[in-house]
Amino acid sequence: MKRYVTLLLTCMMFVSMWAQYNPKNPAEPGTAPWKLTLKTIPADVGSFNINRNTSQAAGSNVKITAYNNGNFVFKDWESENGTVVSQSASFTYTMPAKNTVLVARYAYSPSNPDEPSQAVETAMVSVSSASSEGGYTNISGKKQYEIGSTVSLQAYNYSNFKFVNWTADGEIVSTSSSFRYTVSRSVSIVAHFVYSPGNPAEPASAQLAHRLYLKSSPSEGGYFNIKSGDNYNAGTSVALRAYSNTSYRFKNWTEDGEIVSTNSQFSYTMPDKTVTLVANF
Repeated sequence: MKRYVTLLLTCMMFVSMWAQYNPKNPAEPGTAPWKLTLKTIPADVGSFNINRNTSQAAGSNVKITAYNNGNFVFKDWESENGTVVSQSASFTYTMPAKNTVLVARYAYSPSNPDEPSQAVETAMVSVSSASSEGGYTNISGKKQYEIGSTVSLQAYNYSNFKFVNWTADGEIVSTSSSFRYTVSRSVSIVAHFVYSPGNPAEPASAQLAHRLYLKSSPSEGGYFNIKSGDNYNAGTSVALRAYSNTSYRFKNWTEDGEIVSTNSQFSYTMPDKTVTLVANF
């Protein structure tokens, strides 16, 4: 009898506990935060605008940006299995309902080997006209030039004046209105004119010159040895050189989409029109 009563009490306690058991409903699938992991290939050659390991809700839009370090440039974003997700370094990613790994892939692009690693030695060159009434020059004012580079100079006379010569720090260096000066030091170059009314050899007005515009594609890819937009006579030989900025490499020069040179430094003959040359990097 005692064993029967004990068994009965045990059953009653079990029924009471079962009635009180009421577990919480499990989280709806897909709404729980999922792990988003960011990596780089090669490892540690870039960084991100957010932490490499974060928790994101499914369906949320995550703005992700990859930054490159040193001699590496961004290539694309890929999933862990190698599928390209985006070719833009900065994009918005919609988080799926699962743990996800995104890989920022980089390509090795060292500084242009044609460019010296040390600072370029330069000199200040000042170009002017001895008489503003007599004529003008294609380049004016002071500018820094690399030692050994060539500056193409052109002097234009006004009516009743004729060109005489060019002087460098007072010494005659050329008697031709068009000449190329090789920079070796800081110097002051002056174009001299003389009053010569009625000279039949001189035109009634200044010679016509055309502008030479230089552009970099992309704009941050590089820079040039001369100023964009300077004037040159048709037939003038202009010494050009394109310098690449960090993480960019020179490809070619183009004019109206046509390649005119694959060398970063070349001599361009000015046509009888305004021209835009593009250095592509």
